[in-house]
Amino acid sequence: MSHSYTIPYSPWEDDYPKKVTSLSIDMKSLVYETPSRSLDHITCPICKHPFLKPYSTICGHTFCKACINESFKSVLGEKCPLDRVPLNVNDEAEVYPAPIILTNITDDLIVKCVNSEDGCTWRGME
Repeated sequence: MSHSYTIPYSPWEDDYPKKVTSLSIDMKSLVYETPSRSLDHITCPICKHPFLKPYSTICGHTFCKACINESFKSVLGEKCPLDRVPLNVNDEAEVYPAPIILTNITDDLIVKCVNSEDGCTWRGME
């Protein structure tokens, strides 16, 4: 019997900044200008990229919402992907949107063009 686990919608997500662009960008393919040691604190341990819609767990870990949702669908089920602590995804005290400052920090990262090695000098915000 298979189960499908998804973090429920949280009204707090409505406070996340919304950006609309006409370009289709794969956020995971961005090249960051920030020193890698600075990225260590805002990087999802699952996908190894800066957080997208970060969610935190009662055990103190933070992941991208999509990453932790996929983890809950895996063999691990409703457990923290790092320390295997059982989690109730329906309890906002156990799995919840990370503080908005974390989203603000990742949104302010400077990215450079994926073609920068070929001479493109474009720089912008995530």
